[in-house]
Amino acid sequence: MKNSELILERRFIDFEEVYGDDFPSQQTNLFKYFIKSFGCRIYANPDFEVPYDLVEIVKNNLTHFQTGLKITMSLNKAVLNNLGKDCFHFIGKTEMPYYNLEDYPNKFGFSLSEHVGWFFINYFYLINVNERSGVEWIADRKVIFLGEL
Repeated sequence: MKNSELILERRFIDFEEVYGDDFPSQQTNLFKYFIKSFGCRIYANPDFEVPYDLVEIVKNNLTHFQTGLKITMSLNKAVLNNLGKDCFHFIGKTEMPYYNLEDYPNKFGFSLSEHVGWFFINYFYLINVNERSGVEWIADRKVIFLGEL
């Protein structure tokens, strides 16, 4: 993974460094990519529908939006310690538990992580973010600080 040493050292990603002056729209496109990944995982389960807010963001190619999805990025120390810094062949997704929301009887909260090596993308839909997993991101920050799991 390009710049992995720098990310490990700094523990943050600066989207302007990654995308240049076009970082606001490019990070929004990245967020939409993550919406698609998350939505596909929900769609694969016949018991659930992909949440309306996520469908609308992608379907209408929105650049400004509100959503119940929050993403964090983190490094996983166990993976790093066991497999080393260059373990980017180790790719996968965690289970996706769902949560009954007391205040919203017909809605569900979800959480999920996917990873490339020690780098984890963590999804939280309508539930609180695990505070150790990093700063909440909805394509609204120039810099995102990584958590550590």
